[in-house]
Amino acid sequence: MAISRRCVLVGAESLLIQCAQVLEQQGHVIVAMVSDKPAIARHAMAQGIPSLADTDDLLARFAPGSFDVLFSITHLAVLPPAVLALPALAAINFHDGPLPSYAGLNTPVWALLNGERRHGVAWHLMTDHIDAGDILAEAHFDVADDDTALTLNTRCFEAAIETFADWVGALGRDEPLRGTAQSAPGADAPRRAYRRNDRPEAACTIDWRQPAAHILALVRALDFGGYNNPVGAAKLAHGGRLVIVTAASALETPSRLAPGSVVDVGTEGIVVATASQDVQLRAFATLDGAVLTPAEAAQALALMPGAPLALLESGLAARLTALNRELSGHEAFWLRRLETQTAIELPYIDRTAPIQPSCYEHLDAVVHAYRPDDLLAAFVCQLARLADKEAFEIGFADTEL
Repeated sequence: MAISRRCVLVGAESLLIQCAQVLEQQGHVIVAMVSDKPAIARHAMAQGIPSLADTDDLLARFAPGSFDVLFSITHLAVLPPAVLALPALAAINFHDGPLPSYAGLNTPVWALLNGERRHGVAWHLMTDHIDAGDILAEAHFDVADDDTALTLNTRCFEAAIETFADWVGALGRDEPLRGTAQSAPGADAPRRAYRRNDRPEAACTIDWRQPAAHILALVRALDFGGYNNPVGAAKLAHGGRLVIVTAASALETPSRLAPGSVVDVGTEGIVVATASQDVQLRAFATLDGAVLTPAEAAQALALMPGAPLALLESGLAARLTALNRELSGHEAFWLRRLETQTAIELPYIDRTAPIQPSCYEHLDAVVHAYRPDDLLAAFVCQLARLADKEAFEIGFADTEL
């Protein structure tokens, strides 16, 4: 007779919900779902499952051994040892890359950047070391020539459900869960562990001295479709300005001009010479996400056929790489701040009136007794008094920076 296990699921994506449904179909009980995503919380409440916001809530609610299995499914933070010690049977993680060669985060992106022809997924036991536990189930598949981060992530999720449904029956047996030890990394498949703040070189700016295959891999690896992009966007730089490149293809013609030379600007795209074949850039966006046609992108960068694109010198590329890596460590903080910002609404503004073009008035005054920072603080305090608010966010820019 199969044993019904008490399970806790931690994660963020729809895959967590699909796995929960498989577990319930197999007769297991979901005693809690831990996520800060509203869709997960709504599903949990609709099914009468306790919904917890974070692992602190999990630790406060459950004692060690009070449930059987902990599943980490699309949870992108390291679970502390105290959480791993909670389940009586096992803590199990879904990983979207083949192990041990692709540990860590965003592995489909790095597989595409590295030109891999095969990828895979794994369900493994969790230990104190990241993605190092014994493998319970895995699957491998070919990487298509036109795969992007979006399509490869989708195929990882499909493989995850298939493998999960295949092995989850082992939970119902009255025996310990046993996996297969990960193979020792070798020269042909070294262990790679990608961190949250690892980023492509030069802040994802295209280097035209690379062959076409490398450039196309960068564009495809950073194409997440309409989903959140946790890594970066491929960028075309020229004249101190940037546009995002969202689609590109290689032409059959070998490059006859110097790498970075604009070969053609047309309605179908912008053709640029590389270290191998000419590449046609076919789709573009501004840094704030507005779609650009090839003609608009060329105009924004002042591109002309025959003109050379700027090539990043090695020192600047290295500084951009280091700066991007450093700033990316603060990205999650600022995303939360932007998602939860409190706007300020000032009195005396008629919001029913038609929107008029912006106009500015100023009054110059010489203030000797205060530093600029003090004046800024006084201005913000005055806004707080006018709006009767204790906390709010406003935009600020210093034109001298």
